[in-house]
Amino acid sequence: MRLSEVSSGIKIPATGSVKNYADTTGKSLLEFRINLYGATTKLRYDNVCANCEKREGKKKGTPSLVDFKTEFDMITPKDGKIRLDFVFCCYPKDHGLGDDEYL
Repeated sequence: MRLSEVSSGIKIPATGSVKNYADTTGKSLLEFRINLYGATTKLRYDNVCANCEKREGKKKGTPSLVDFKTEFDMITPKDGKIRLDFVFCCYPKDHGLGDDEYL
């Protein structure tokens, strides 16, 4: 079964680099999230650290650990595939909780 048979695409969080909000009226969308956990502490990271919040807060939207690089907050399949580009905006060591990497 192809994604296009069950959904119109996926909805991603509107992070700072998402340029526009898509009209999702009447569309069946899958919701996409990335959860980050510390490799050592196994703690879930939900927010950027204070320093990164200052830096990322200059962009539109809420500062986020993961910033999606896309035109719209809805991604539609192309040739049956969905491509997402994203960057990490805050690294676990920035939090000072004992993690050097994410899971």
